[in-house]
Amino acid sequence: QDRVQALKLAEKAYELKPDARITDTLAEASFLNDQIQRAIDLEIEAIKKDTQYLKEYRERLAKYKKALTAQ
Repeated sequence: QDRVQALKLAEKAYELKPDARITDTLAEASFLNDQIQRAIDLEIEAIKKDTQYLKEYRERLAKYKKALTAQ
């Protein structure tokens, strides 16, 4: 239930302000709700928007891709 609520809140935040950090948050919430391809797409979007947290974004992207190949 908490994961679903987190996803809803992240989606709302993304609608209001789709900056890199919120996009990254939505990617993680999507991942936690088994929306792995969406998480990958959103993390790539976050990377394109801002390179300030590039290391962290790339680490999460690698985690999402690894989970996708494990399916």
